[in-house]
Amino acid sequence: GDQRWRDDRKVHFLQENPKMEGGAAHKRYERYKAANTVAEFFNLGGCKGDLTNDVVKGYATLEGPSSRGTSRGMSRRVVWKLRNPKREGSSAYARYEIYKTARSEASFFRLGGTADDLAWDLKRG
Repeated sequence: GDQRWRDDRKVHFLQENPKMEGGAAHKRYERYKAANTVAEFFNLGGCKGDLTNDVVKGYATLEGPSSRGTSRGMSRRVVWKLRNPKREGSSAYARYEIYKTARSEASFFRLGGTADDLAWDLKRG
């Protein structure tokens, strides 16, 4: 199964809330940023989308095999398909042509990849 959602996995959140003040995400973050495990995160009102977004954007780190190397200053190794799976002519296609040479999450973002690109690409393999 997907190891990200294992209840006993340790999770660490930035304590300074990075979400837009006044928004629903900001309010949820204020509740769940004290969590120390994935189970606590969900019990404090977080949802899978929050956790995925927060890890991708660097607001949170997960301990364990599938997040090794994602803590500040490090980056998970990634490999992209050489054949571009995006719709030709789209802005996503153009970004993919640039970031497909990235070999880490850090270089992916430096080359113009977005959090949405990363989530889409990881979901579809």
